[in-house]
Amino acid sequence: MKTKLIFKLSVFVFVMIFISCSSNVDKELNGTWISTKNKSLELKFDNGKFEEIMNGIPKSKGTYTTNENNLIMKVTHSQTKANDSKLYNSNVTWEYLYSFNNNRLILIDETLYEYDKQEIFTKKEN
Repeated sequence: MKTKLIFKLSVFVFVMIFISCSSNVDKELNGTWISTKNKSLELKFDNGKFEEIMNGIPKSKGTYTTNENNLIMKVTHSQTKANDSKLYNSNVTWEYLYSFNNNRLILIDETLYEYDKQEIFTKKEN
């Protein structure tokens, strides 16, 4: 009886550790976001995976994690020529500060000049 309890507790602890390590994504990002500056630019987030789409054509895709208000996007595939629908292997990391405000996603790139620093997206209705 005691052995079964210890085994069940061990399994529970393992599962909780695994879940906490593998879920470093903010679920509020899930969905399609449309740029307010350029309506043809979309970002799609889905539980740790993302896709950037311009005029209906995929431009890049990869994985992302979040930590507090930091968004780290690792681009695994990207477009090399304009309007080319084929994505090629890539190894680039984008880092943003992010926040939500009234159903808007605000991305801030601290490496850019002031006028280009902030991008605002609105969530697309399903």
